[in-house]
Amino acid sequence: MERPESKILNIAATAAAAVMFFMLSANVCLADARGNTTGGITGLLLLREAAKEFAAAMSKAAEEAVDPPITRREVYRIKPGKKITKKDIKRRGGPGRYFQIYKIQKGDLVYGRIAGRSYKPGGAVKLSDLRYIRTLYYDFDGRIRSGEIIVNRSIAKDTKAVFRELYRTKNQIRKMRLIDDYFTSGKTAVWSAAAAEKADTASMNDDNTSGFNYRMVAGTSTISMHGYGRAIDVNPFENPWCPGGSIYSNQKSSAAYADRSNRRDHMIFADSGITRIFKKHGFRWLGETGTRDYQHFEK
Repeated sequence: MERPESKILNIAATAAAAVMFFMLSANVCLADARGNTTGGITGLLLLREAAKEFAAAMSKAAEEAVDPPITRREVYRIKPGKKITKKDIKRRGGPGRYFQIYKIQKGDLVYGRIAGRSYKPGGAVKLSDLRYIRTLYYDFDGRIRSGEIIVNRSIAKDTKAVFRELYRTKNQIRKMRLIDDYFTSGKTAVWSAAAAEKADTASMNDDNTSGFNYRMVAGTSTISMHGYGRAIDVNPFENPWCPGGSIYSNQKSSAAYADRSNRRDHMIFADSGITRIFKKHGFRWLGETGTRDYQHFEK
């Protein structure tokens, strides 16, 4: 069933197209009536270009249209990594329903997962600076699954758009869970730099795509871009960090992927679809910098 907002969008689009066509057609006819052949040709060219621009604008509007969010209670029932069927997607009104941005509030389930782990209460990053995003993605076997990620609110909309486009183009992701699932602390956690670093290593070696983790740049006391929620690591096992051309010590299990001349599935390159999509939305890929961090996109 078509949603009401979709019908309104379609009606508006049709009306706008009709008005534009009428106005430009009138100009063409007027030019012809005056015997102005050049004017008529110019009008036709304008009509064609306007039609192209209008079609592009409507396509973008449809892509960016706000979908009614799945309620917070419902989204918590959809476990990250859960296999999602096309029947599930249709029943909920389309894939757009699964791509949503939520604020994180003290006392909710997400806060309970991150407090003292990836999030340091009282640290340089405020809770209000962060957004929890739910997505869909295709795993390495081509199955649709539910994903989650936390990023800075300043890049939340772009992040949502990136993963929606990755889903639409069927770019595959191994798994997509909050990095907090890799912390070994119990229910009550107290943040520590060592624990954050250890969780990061576990997440990378498990090939987990993740975003926010309040941690330092390896070997320094500087807050990393992940610490601000402004970086995303994608399929890190196949795309390790290779500073100076050598594999990062915490990713020795990915050593076979340090050789980027041997292209294999899920490796990221400058001409990869994943890279193009991230760049389209303003992200920078560190795989083409001296850093050689092939998993890392930041904004």
